[in-house]
Amino acid sequence: MISRQHLTISFSLLLLATFFSPSVSIFSGLAIAPFYSIVIVALLIEGLRKNALVVPFNSTIFLVVLFTLWAFISGFWAIDMDQAFLEWAATFLIIILSIVVSGVLGYLRKTQLEVLTLALMIAIPLAILLIAIEIFSYGVLDSFFRTHLFGRPFQFFSIQHYNRGACFLAVIFWVLVMSLSRKIRQNAGEVMPWLIALAIILMVALGRLESLSAKVGFGCGLIAFSAVLFAPKIGIRLLQVAIVLLAIAEVIIAPRVQPIDYVNKGLPLSSVHRIFIWHFAGAKAQEEAFTGYGFYSSRDIPGGKEAIQLPNQSLPEGSVYLPNHTHNSILQVWLELGYVGLALYIAILLSALNWIAREVRAPIQQAAMVAMLMSYLGISLFAFNVWQEWWVATGLFAFMLTRVYVDGFIENAPNMRGGKTLRW
Repeated sequence: MISRQHLTISFSLLLLATFFSPSVSIFSGLAIAPFYSIVIVALLIEGLRKNALVVPFNSTIFLVVLFTLWAFISGFWAIDMDQAFLEWAATFLIIILSIVVSGVLGYLRKTQLEVLTLALMIAIPLAILLIAIEIFSYGVLDSFFRTHLFGRPFQFFSIQHYNRGACFLAVIFWVLVMSLSRKIRQNAGEVMPWLIALAIILMVALGRLESLSAKVGFGCGLIAFSAVLFAPKIGIRLLQVAIVLLAIAEVIIAPRVQPIDYVNKGLPLSSVHRIFIWHFAGAKAQEEAFTGYGFYSSRDIPGGKEAIQLPNQSLPEGSVYLPNHTHNSILQVWLELGYVGLALYIAILLSALNWIAREVRAPIQQAAMVAMLMSYLGISLFAFNVWQEWWVATGLFAFMLTRVYVDGFIENAPNMRGGKTLRW
């Protein structure tokens, strides 16, 4: 299927990452960051050898650059300036490198993409199978890996340990849809039943896990996919309006909500705790509304580590008003980067949707790419530090894979669609 000359080091690493990352994420979602970093370094070396490094110019990239610069500038008034700049480097350098090496991916061959598709077709069902094994065996594989491979005795089985993997699958599933888009157009009757069955199985697997974020993210993806597939222009515009309204609503409601009203109302304790976190983050964000507290300052906000005291002790012992992050990307960006950073963040999302509407012509590809973005955003609204390396790597990795499947992209690196390019 693929010749030796096309089996380059960078493609081999990309193939390995594509095949193993879904399964690895089940046991250690944090491993996605080094996986992705190795691929990026390999692509960078290949790009230097081939003189194929490019800097694409379009509105989305321009906004990303502005956002990157503002995050860097905000580090000068961050609560912990040294830590802020270290984390800025870890977060944004990988984003910058991903942009620079994007042109190298344009030289992939169709046969290479077919191999990547086959890897995804095996990897995602395999990861779902591993989830099932872990649930019904109470973590037998996790116990084996921790005890025999890493020398750390297995303490106890917790289904929450698989939350990161669940979120990764909720995002990467749409990459599989993207990779099969051409086959769907050619023979929908053969491909779609298998894909729908896999989606249902994934929903059942996510339903057995405790990750509300993964469920919400996959649900957002399904809604976005359906809306854009059946009404592309209207669907994307409605999503853009929804993102803007959501950001405005969070800025207005979060500081004013009364978390105590949601105690003992039948909500999961984790959800009640999040309401306390969001209220605290919103109230603090108002104090430095325009400039924020500085990049990566969420973990050091005054009063954030104080324990939540309730008469009936409805929350688990040790619950604090603001742990290491806000569990909400919009609130975290507002809290740390102020209105300026939040406006740029929302503008990037809107511009990305515009780019998809303009450059991704095939309906299924367009719907799948929007679904991937909405799944990622949906999860980011409920879980994870928005700057956390593994979560940033997840988004970049998913976008990288969907990007190479866009019709007209491969074997077209010198004239990449979506903006002018500057070759190095």
